[in-house]
Amino acid sequence: YTQCFRREAGSYGKDVRGLNRLHEFSKVELVRIDKPEHSKQSHQEMLNHVEGLLQKLELPYRILRLCGGDMSFTAALCFDFEVYSEAQQRWLEVSSVSNFDTYQANRLKCRYRDENKKTQLCHTLNGSALALPRIVAALLENNQTPEGIRIPKALIPKTYKAMARPIKETPVLYGDDAKRFDERMKYNETHKATEIEKERIRKAYEYMNSIMIK
Repeated sequence: YTQCFRREAGSYGKDVRGLNRLHEFSKVELVRIDKPEHSKQSHQEMLNHVEGLLQKLELPYRILRLCGGDMSFTAALCFDFEVYSEAQQRWLEVSSVSNFDTYQANRLKCRYRDENKKTQLCHTLNGSALALPRIVAALLENNQTPEGIRIPKALIPKTYKAMARPIKETPVLYGDDAKRFDERMKYNETHKATEIEKERIRKAYEYMNSIMIK
């Protein structure tokens, strides 16, 4: 698990705000050091691991094998995993799994002795399990229903429910404030409050919302 930071010049517009492109984000990193004859198999196992996560989350995804011009000069082979963004109508990268061959091992002096007692360089492989903020955004965008946000089966044990309430209807209130607001709304529904009372309640709700967010 790592905390990541990125700084990019010239990024602007609605598609780089929010969860899509954070300057600080969290992810689980996959790292493997192996013998050259095993690195291809290890790379495939890492790819299967990431693909399994996306399948369990029930997200639309695709796998891209990068050409030499799109890869980092340190990598020998690289695959990108992308999920579909319903809001932006495009694919977003959520994972990249690379085999760096002996490049990193050479600089690290990461070596081993083979059967003939000769010193050989290891192969290093790494990639991100999943970029968590973009996965959250993809889950919210791709699971919208009239009843709320559908929770993937794999996450139900963690959320304790199969359907989350619609975002717009979820009050950001806590403790006594939330209790008073709920009581007032019940009173409003029972006694059919006038339009003036409804407007007053709405303004109070917006005010409490702004306080909690700040």
